[in-house]
Amino acid sequence: MKKIISLMLAMTVLLSVFAGLSLHAEAADYLKKWTMTVSEPRETPEVDYTPTESGRYCFWTDDAEMMVRGDVYLDDDTEVEKTICDRFYGNGFAIFCQLTAGVTYHFQLYLDDDNTGSFPVYVGKAPYTSVTYTPVKAKSFTENTYGDYVTDASGNKVYYYFYSMSAENYWAPYAVGDKLTVKNADGTSTVYTCYQNSSGAMNFRDAKGNDIPGGVTYTTDQRIQYTADGAKSVAWKVGTHNITYHFADLSVNVPVTIVAKPSVADAKVTGITAKVYTGKAITQKTIVKYNGTLLTKGTDYTVSYKYNVNAGTAKVIIKGIGNYGGSITKTFTIKKDANPMTATGKVVSLKYSKVKKAKQAIARKKAITVSKAKGTVTYAKASGNSKIVVNKTTGNITVKKGLKKGTYKVKIKVTAAGTTNYKKLTKVVTVTIKVK
Repeated sequence: MKKIISLMLAMTVLLSVFAGLSLHAEAADYLKKWTMTVSEPRETPEVDYTPTESGRYCFWTDDAEMMVRGDVYLDDDTEVEKTICDRFYGNGFAIFCQLTAGVTYHFQLYLDDDNTGSFPVYVGKAPYTSVTYTPVKAKSFTENTYGDYVTDASGNKVYYYFYSMSAENYWAPYAVGDKLTVKNADGTSTVYTCYQNSSGAMNFRDAKGNDIPGGVTYTTDQRIQYTADGAKSVAWKVGTHNITYHFADLSVNVPVTIVAKPSVADAKVTGITAKVYTGKAITQKTIVKYNGTLLTKGTDYTVSYKYNVNAGTAKVIIKGIGNYGGSITKTFTIKKDANPMTATGKVVSLKYSKVKKAKQAIARKKAITVSKAKGTVTYAKASGNSKIVVNKTTGNITVKKGLKKGTYKVKIKVTAAGTTNYKKLTKVVTVTIKVK
């Protein structure tokens, strides 16, 4: 018994996503026919075939009830490279491979589960020589976004995602109106046009309404994965890639261009103005326009801030989301607030009998009321009798010995130095000193 290396359809076949196809192979198309019988479960019958010409050949059956896989190999058990297409002729399978004239090949089939029975198997020259694929429009998508879409029977938008071949229930990147042209071995050509059938699946059919045998599958030079709602993705890089469309054992590359999202770095940002310190985080009413289109905060971009509490230079960071990418940073000034200090001079009375004998001290609090000052407070005498002295740091007043009786008015500059967030402020107060 020859050693057979089984090649499971689920691992090697380019899976067709279409079912219920019409019979496209006629008796005249085949070079040889066998009736293969499986009399016991798990039996693997085989037949031999020696072509007289080198070229592409096809082994097939139009009975899909039992056939699930098959192999073509040489005398030394070397397996021939092949393409297996499920439900190709009628609902049967087809195996396409390159054969060399004068070499004997062994075809072996496998039945599903414990099936038994007899059915025809054919071999013939491959009926197709080449394919071309013409998109209804260039395959160009914006990075990290959905691709094109069609509208289903219920009015819902059906998007095309780039998925690995193992993914299930996701749409491949076909667009309604895309055309696949098959050149037949007899020199004629058949054009199949992509449409969406009543179940919502994408399919290709000819001018007579016949679905393309075996369907059209695809692979890509990169993979992209989305969740069902497109929330998470591993995006293709910006640049040109390929979708390879497969029909039978033929394939054709179609370029896919991934373009960068419009960047908010190129947008016009207005609505940012200077503000005054409030003690709280300060925000702006940003207006962002891209090429004249007003963008929506939360849909097209987000806004975050840095250094937007204290006086100084604050930053506004605008980051593109959704259909927009990139980011842009703008700045605005937070000005110092006015110093809220208040200062008021008072009236102070001294007894002449005491001033006559010695100098007299007047505490600042008895002469000047100061409140809400921001920053260090200093004092400076602006005018008044020379025998009245004001301490710069404390604001205490000294009346020198010998000041005569009378009423004296002293003007004093009270200065709050300010802080990071408050301006400097100077107020002039009048202190009245009565010596009696």
